Amino acid sequence: MRRVDIYSEEMEFFGNRVNCIMMYDKISQRILDAGYDEENDKISVVHLEQDERIVGVRSKVLEGKPAAHLDL
Repeated sequence: MRRVDIYSEEMEFFGNRVNCIMMYDKISQRILDAGYDEENDKISVVHLEQDERIVGVRSKVLEGKPAAHLDL
């Protein structure tokens, strides 16, 4: 089954910040790795059914800060 691992941490005033997204194909082979994982990150796993697709991800950039996805 295809899956997406999401590594995130809580940020005061912002909610969750996603530090890393890893996508796997149906044989659990990693096909995408974006970002970095921190030692204390919370890991959420999303399993995709055969006909499900990820259409896009919307991100916010804070000037002078590392890139991260907020409230994914």
